[in-house]
Amino acid sequence: MEDYLCWHELDDTILGASSKPKDMDDEKWKKLNQKACAKIKQWVDNNVYNHVANETYAHKLWTFLKETYELNNAQNQAFIFRKLMVIRYNDGTPMAEHLNYFQRLINQLEAMDIKLGDRVHALILLGSLPES
Repeated sequence: MEDYLCWHELDDTILGASSKPKDMDDEKWKKLNQKACAKIKQWVDNNVYNHVANETYAHKLWTFLKETYELNNAQNQAFIFRKLMVIRYNDGTPMAEHLNYFQRLINQLEAMDIKLGDRVHALILLGSLPES
């Protein structure tokens, strides 16, 4: 989602008022916040939407979602790490699908500040492939 907001040049809004460009007037900043909120809200589940529907500041909305749904705890880290350790390529599955899943797990760990390094990535990936 952060990448999406960045692509639409709305990422400053989730950082809060301190990230407002000095040359931008308050009305334009408010409009940018509304646009960012609309973009974020269109991607949340209906049950979540009910909790954030009236929020007009992207930073507050983003903070609420992060605090509520981002699980950067040891249990979640162990869960993702375990999935990475047991990943196996299934014959008949496109290799691109396997690589995408592998990279998704790596990205999730890195988002939780767990960086294994390229050498370890390569070893895990090679270990996930059949011996033939």
